[in-house]
Amino acid sequence: MTNYNGISQMTLSASSVFDVINIDSTAAGMSLNVLANDYVRTDNGFNNHRTGWTNGDFNYNNIINFDDYVLIELAFNTQSDTLRR
Repeated sequence: MTNYNGISQMTLSASSVFDVINIDSTAAGMSLNVLANDYVRTDNGFNNHRTGWTNGDFNYNNIINFDDYVLIELAFNTQSDTLRR
């Protein structure tokens, strides 16, 4: 695995199988901090039956449910920056 500008890259073959769960990036972008708008996007995705990372489907199972809220909470509670007042 190589790292280019903070992005990990690897070479895969036709028989490669992999799972990717990224809880470090937020729904709104790659800020690496969970912000209030990430919760808004997740709630909006849940209420409107949307899918996709930017809508809060963090485990890519095509539904926003409890598991996605666990992932955003885990990311929020383990982020290293302190909250600004």
